[in-house]
Amino acid sequence: MHSLLGNVAEQLYDGITCADDWNVALGALCRATDSVLFHHVRWDTQAQCVLDGVTNEVLRADKVREYEEHHAAHDPRVPLIMNLPVGELLLDHEYFSPRAMSRSPIYADWLASHGLRHSLGVPVYDDGRTREWVCLIRPLDHSAYGDGVRTLLQRLMPDLLRASRLRARMEGVVAQAAMGMAALDALPQALALVEAGGQLRYANPAAQRMLAAGTGWRLHHGRVCADSLAVQERLGRSVSMACRRAGNAGAKSARAVASTLHAPQNSGPGEFALHVLPLHPAHPLAQVLRERPLALLVWTQKQGAQRLPELAATLGLTETEARLAQTLAQGLSLKDFAQMQGCSWHTARTHIKNLMRKTGLHRQQGACPNFCVNGSDFN
Repeated sequence: MHSLLGNVAEQLYDGITCADDWNVALGALCRATDSVLFHHVRWDTQAQCVLDGVTNEVLRADKVREYEEHHAAHDPRVPLIMNLPVGELLLDHEYFSPRAMSRSPIYADWLASHGLRHSLGVPVYDDGRTREWVCLIRPLDHSAYGDGVRTLLQRLMPDLLRASRLRARMEGVVAQAAMGMAALDALPQALALVEAGGQLRYANPAAQRMLAAGTGWRLHHGRVCADSLAVQERLGRSVSMACRRAGNAGAKSARAVASTLHAPQNSGPGEFALHVLPLHPAHPLAQVLRERPLALLVWTQKQGAQRLPELAATLGLTETEARLAQTLAQGLSLKDFAQMQGCSWHTARTHIKNLMRKTGLHRQQGACPNFCVNGSDFN
């Protein structure tokens, strides 16, 4: 029995992320309990109806659908299983006498017409809105479930319940990720997910077009790369920092770090700002992709970049000081500017002092309205 339970438990865990493996596991459970049919039901506790169900091929799909849509609401076993604690077994012969079964339309008409008789049910998951249970059914000529099956299922129960919880959670994550992917696909902004080494795991259509259009960014052997070697070096460092995972709560040096870098656009005036952001491991996309730590790349095209020389000439600034003014106008900080430029904090401080001296400003925050006659010009 120990080997049998181990095999079934292993198949249940395989089924957390794969529906086919879950069906294989329940099929193995059928054979272990001398059953012929399994039915995994998800029930809406408010609407009092079957949301969906999974079964093996003993019954045709249309017959299963007939039961779920027309008979389940009148099945005398359903109220019983709805009131049981999760993990508690229901053996039908302990609740219904042979006479009661012979008078029940479910037993006398529906089950009997398909060569079925005794059933066993167990609630395996309940989140307050839905309840899931697994039902096993024996052929008409078999006896009711006994103590041997009860003992087997009680020993398997911790694995069955844990796998059911994880499976329900994964289904929720997949649903969220599907909605998230659809939303990302519809965005006009270019977004991509990459591993620490730059390997591409996802790119929305806008990013795919940009990477193929010779804009200064491209795919090379499955990796997101910049045409400029200097930008490529900074991209590598930024992605690596965004994909860090802290070994412990106090390891500040190992925490993931977001950053922004700039690169000229090859196909015309302007430049790209690339924001490199850590993707939290609990994020649905990270869980579904099931990869190592991921970084989210977000490109924004700065149409105002070609106006830097004009801004510098008008205000008597160097181009670097004009870029700093533009950075502040976008609501970013001096620290952000230092990261973008790849310069030290002290160098950035020198630039802000020169900028404030040349413009007559005395506060860094005061630069924003003065350098953005129209905010959209420099976004």
